[in-house]
Amino acid sequence: MNPKQFDLFDLIVSEVLYLIESDIWLYPKETKRKSGEVVGSPRNIVDTRNLLENLVSFEEKDDKIIIRITDYSVYVHEGTSLQPPRAFIREALDNLGLDYIER
Repeated sequence: MNPKQFDLFDLIVSEVLYLIESDIWLYPKETKRKSGEVVGSPRNIVDTRNLLENLVSFEEKDDKIIIRITDYSVYVHEGTSLQPPRAFIREALDNLGLDYIER
């Protein structure tokens, strides 16, 4: 990874982590987290730290940075029948004004 891409990588990671830990995510109801904390809405999307520990993988290919969402985080990012999507990667790239292609 060249220095310019490394700087961009750091910027993306920093923005993703900031968004995950920010109380900006809407949720339809108050819930009790596994930690015992009761949270309403808006809230952050940190509970057991599984999301932070199983976040994304990055790779460089053809002068582009490829971001892959790992198995656990895809459920948070895209949502499930039990929880709304919290698209933290999409939000980070939009906040940074970066172009991206979803596949």
